[in-house]
Amino acid sequence: MIDDHRIVTNVKKIHQRIIAYFGVHLRAASRPETSQH
Repeated sequence: MIDDHRIVTNVKKIHQRIIAYFGVHLRAASRPETSQH
């Protein structure tokens, strides 16, 4: 039996992590003068 609630929770966590990751990189790409890593 598959625990649907746990899968949904994991997907939401992964989705938030992906959004955060891309958000940071897209912001850095759109303003290169501020991305002095």
